[in-house]
Amino acid sequence: MFCPECGTKGGGKFCVECGTKLSPPGPATAQAVEPPADWSREARHDRLIAHPEVQALLKDAAKQSGSRVSGEQLIKFYDKHLAKFNYGIAVGDVASIAAPLLTRLGIKTGKTRSEVVSAPIGHATVATLCSLTALGLEMKEVEQASDGCVIEAAIPPDLLVYQGTLVVTLTDLGDRSQVDAATKIGGQYFDWGKSSRLLDRLFTDIRAFRA
Repeated sequence: MFCPECGTKGGGKFCVECGTKLSPPGPATAQAVEPPADWSREARHDRLIAHPEVQALLKDAAKQSGSRVSGEQLIKFYDKHLAKFNYGIAVGDVASIAAPLLTRLGIKTGKTRSEVVSAPIGHATVATLCSLTALGLEMKEVEQASDGCVIEAAIPPDLLVYQGTLVVTLTDLGDRSQVDAATKIGGQYFDWGKSSRLLDRLFTDIRAFRA
C-alpha cells in the first residue's frame, strides 16, 4: 500500500517515512445492480418485474381483480341444475374429459388482434402485465427475446369456455410497440364472444395505461 500523505510504499499500521496511520484496503465488494432509470424502454421481462415501481403497479392491478368466484366454483355451483341436460354427467366432468378430447380432434376457436401502440416496449409490457393481472389471468410462460417477449396466460374455465390460453407478443419498435394477441379456446366451436371481450379489454388497458 502507499501512504496517503507522502506516497511512500510500505506495509504495517504506520508509514515508515512519516508515521501516518495506514488503513489497509477492505475486501472487494460486488456492486449492486441498479434498476434502469427509465424502465419504460426496458425490453427484458425479468428486469421489469424486479423494478420497485413496476412491482407497485402490479400490486395495484391485483387489487382491481378483486375477490372473484372461480370458473371451477361456478361449474360446481350449477352442476345440480345443468346435469339433467347432460344425461346425468356433471359439467365439471365434461370440462375435464370432453374438452381435451375435442381439442385433440382439432375442435377449437379463438380470435387474434394486432395493434401498434404509441408507447415504448417497457411501458407496453408493464401495461400488458397489469391488464392480465387485473383480469385475473394467471401467467403460465414468458419467452424472452432481444426485442421483446411472448407472454402466455391461462384463461380460466367458466360457463362459456372449458379451457383456453391468451398469448401476447410484444415487439420493440423504438418509441412504439407492436402488440399481437391471440386467444386459443380448445374443445368448442364458439366462445360466445369471450375472446373478443378479453381482447377489447386488453388493448383498452394498454392504450389507457399511465405510470
